Amino acid sequence: LSVFKNKKILFVLFYACIFQIVLGCYGSFLGLVVTDMGYDNATIGRLMCVSALSEIPVLLCIGYISRKIRIEYLLLIAGAAMTVRIWLPLTGSIAGIFIGQSLQGVTYMIMYYSCVMFMNQNLSKELHGTGQSLFYMVQTGLACTFSNIAGGWLGGKIGLLKTYFLYGLVLLAVTALCAFVLRSHFHKDIAKQKETDFL
Repeated sequence: LSVFKNKKILFVLFYACIFQIVLGCYGSFLGLVVTDMGYDNATIGRLMCVSALSEIPVLLCIGYISRKIRIEYLLLIAGAAMTVRIWLPLTGSIAGIFIGQSLQGVTYMIMYYSCVMFMNQNLSKELHGTGQSLFYMVQTGLACTFSNIAGGWLGGKIGLLKTYFLYGLVLLAVTALCAFVLRSHFHKDIAKQKETDFL
């Protein structure tokens, strides 16, 4: 309950949940999209390989990057990149999908690392484990379950590509909303700091 009282944590959990719903839908049904385009399992295997390899440079550099760029901005970058990633299959080009898979590090790894670091920065030490467990439950439990059920249902109704487009729109809107909220929050913090300095 003490974790839920932290509005910043709730904000990030909400954003991470929406992000993971979109990522889960993308990953779960990408194989079907590729086979519908006429490609075989070998192509899907290569796509998965590109996805895994793209995480390595991000893992090596994320510590340095997080010292140069605020965690909040990294979260927004991951959301914007995921919007691009889920829309690339709409091009109908396998090259576009390969490019999308190369964004795995920029999307999933940055989101995961940034959320973990944000939890640690905004919770006391005794609540770190609780915060991480809650994040894991939201990301891999609630979000993944919803993304597969809703994505499968929508895919059957309107088609997978239209579902990808719709999910991308939702993530883009949420990312833009989060950017607006963060900007307003930072401006308030600056105003309070100026007022404090003046007094």
